Amino acid sequence: MIVIDDGSKEESQPIFVELKKDNIKVYKHEKNKGKGQAIKTGIEKIIEEDIIGIITVDADGQHIASDVKKVAQKLENGKIILGERTFKGNSQVPLASKIGNIFSSIYFKLITGISLKDTQTGLRGIPKKYFPFALEVNGSRYEYEMNFLKQMYHKKIEFDTVDIETIYEGRIKNFKPIKDSYRIYKEFLKNMVSSVICAVVDVGIFYLFVSKNINVFHANILARMISGVLDFVLNKKWVFQREMTSNTFFEGCKYTILFIIQMLISSLLISILNQYYAKWIMVVKIIINVIMYIANFYIKKKYVFVEKKNQ
Repeated sequence: MIVIDDGSKEESQPIFVELKKDNIKVYKHEKNKGKGQAIKTGIEKIIEEDIIGIITVDADGQHIASDVKKVAQKLENGKIILGERTFKGNSQVPLASKIGNIFSSIYFKLITGISLKDTQTGLRGIPKKYFPFALEVNGSRYEYEMNFLKQMYHKKIEFDTVDIETIYEGRIKNFKPIKDSYRIYKEFLKNMVSSVICAVVDVGIFYLFVSKNINVFHANILARMISGVLDFVLNKKWVFQREMTSNTFFEGCKYTILFIIQMLISSLLISILNQYYAKWIMVVKIIINVIMYIANFYIKKKYVFVEKKNQ
């Protein structure tokens, strides 16, 4: 067993002194570098050992020895093993953690199509053959764990899960809700902001045209065309941060096809619903935009602004 002292404060040092007395190897970061980098340092220190793999265990008191054994037993099958906690119906879990895990699972399902009950688990088994992969995963703090899962999906790495205890009582948590959540979900959050900006532009232009007695079908097409150009630029350069390379042409073509299909669908829906809810047409427009936003993010992420395999 090895322990990473990730820039711990002076008052914590006696703990590491005691660990060393038990012949446990302790490696120290002079300053805090984050959980992701701590895991990478641990792998670097043990990569030459003749072992089947490693098991990462968080230092916040959530994981028990019997669950570590469960992961160890399944690790021999050569797959990455993820410990899965049960959140549903568990009164021990804080509401904020339940909400966070639900959102995280939905987000992961949205971008990969894979259902995971616990995307935030720190109890993971990594076979030795995947050590290089684990070292290549982007991120040095809490975002490393979500990036790890996303890169598993991109590289089609097989994984398995094992049920583990859900322990929250007395745990110590260093997770910073705003800063760390942004690191983990920044792509999704930035897409949300860009979508809001484009939606405001879209609805504003739509309202302007309708107020000028332009047919709602034509008004919606014009509004969608203008906001669509803005949406492409924001997604390309800001949300997904893709370079302006030769791929831009093909991304533009795929985006245009997606844009036209969604524009026609939304325009058709608005035209049909306008016959029944003319007084509420702006509300109808906003509801349709929200539905389109969810579908749009998934399609853009998976098929338009495709992430390179080595990223």
